[in-house]
Amino acid sequence: MYFLCFNKSVQGMLKINCCGKKLKGSMVDDCIIGIINRENQKENNLPLGEHENFKEEAEYEEQLFNISSKNVLCLPLNLSVGNIDEDFFAENSIRKQTFIKRYSEFLYGSIVTEEELAKSAEKDWENVVNDYNTLLNLKKGEKLIVWMDYSCESLCSLLFAADILKDRDIEFEAVFVPRYKEQNNGTVLDSVNWGEFDYKELNNNLFNRRIFTKNELNALSLKWSKLKRENAALRVFLNGRVVSADESFYDGFILNCLKQGETKAGNVLANMIPVFGDDWFINKRISYLISIGKIDLVKKDNDYFGGCVIKLTKNE
Repeated sequence: MYFLCFNKSVQGMLKINCCGKKLKGSMVDDCIIGIINRENQKENNLPLGEHENFKEEAEYEEQLFNISSKNVLCLPLNLSVGNIDEDFFAENSIRKQTFIKRYSEFLYGSIVTEEELAKSAEKDWENVVNDYNTLLNLKKGEKLIVWMDYSCESLCSLLFAADILKDRDIEFEAVFVPRYKEQNNGTVLDSVNWGEFDYKELNNNLFNRRIFTKNELNALSLKWSKLKRENAALRVFLNGRVVSADESFYDGFILNCLKQGETKAGNVLANMIPVFGDDWFINKRISYLISIGKIDLVKKDNDYFGGCVIKLTKNE
């Protein structure tokens, strides 16, 4: 059995909660006090000696699935944005260049150096390529569980996965995240992804699962082929469907977020989450709207773009 997800936070959740052992213990400095036994430590790529705060008397939860963390595949390709009519895994593909570029834009040198960012990005891209090749080499009868949310990014990735796996003789199952999630303080999140769940919640929220038939996978593949032919700058989830759109599609949402006065760019991103989840693209559009005079940059944050204070220009 293999898991497939489309962002790193979900991959981390799956490795922690579904593979090996889940730690129980007190929270200190945002870290769980406990110990990871050496077998799981190596399997989960946790460097030895990095968890000095962990105590041996911590308790363990049993794994939810009988699966190795090595079988948790992740394709964070951000397919709702940019050129999709190419071989993503070619040496100098636009997708690869954009993947690496995302690491450095809107993250400045006082956090990490450009060289460190580039090295980390190259390593992450290698992992993506390896996970893609693992998918292509799934054996007959293997089971794949795809972890889905309702973002356009996740839905585009589902179409891509269906396209490359439609002719494989495997069991293709998707588990969709609940549309709403109640938090401990009583508030309700109306847009969530699997990365926000922990062990205690996860097993109670796996009810929305389904196995896709061959005909359904072929239909999803045809939809992906149509989007590739259109090859728009952007894809959006509109009226229950993934459709092609111009890159300016979200500009109205961004400007509307600023009608109440100046705020940080990060607050605009937070308000955009229900309709879009790609921070990098929204940041690019905010920068563009600043460059053409629709948004004023009140205060620049040289460490993090989301900390920049912005407002509508007076003539908007």
